[in-house]
Amino acid sequence: MNAMRIITGYTLVGVGPGERPQDSGNCFSVEGDDGKRYGIVNFNLENMEALNALGLKWPVACKVLKGHIAIIHEPRIGERWYEKRYCTVCCPEDLLPITQLQEIERDEMRGRRRRNGDFIHYNLTVALEFP
Repeated sequence: MNAMRIITGYTLVGVGPGERPQDSGNCFSVEGDDGKRYGIVNFNLENMEALNALGLKWPVACKVLKGHIAIIHEPRIGERWYEKRYCTVCCPEDLLPITQLQEIERDEMRGRRRRNGDFIHYNLTVALEFP
């Protein structure tokens, strides 16, 4: 377990206002007590900011999964605040749950997603499947 002490960066995806917690939002990175920077893949910035406003104090417990990838793993935070899915942009595929890997496979079979070396391309104009 590693204690994270400060947010060091975040993405700039437009997230609308609304009651927290929300299922998605901006990704962020933190600095651990070991001085290293870690990308968080199971929590979003807006939920963390809301918790800080409600009185959650740093440091926050995290668990390093691999390299510089970590998850918030804090017993003071209720389950409803955690994202139900790991970020598929920030999280390496070998750390994704099998259900998310299968969804990626289906998106590739449908032509919505394709790999080109280290890059992932999304096709947003494919026909929608039956509901």
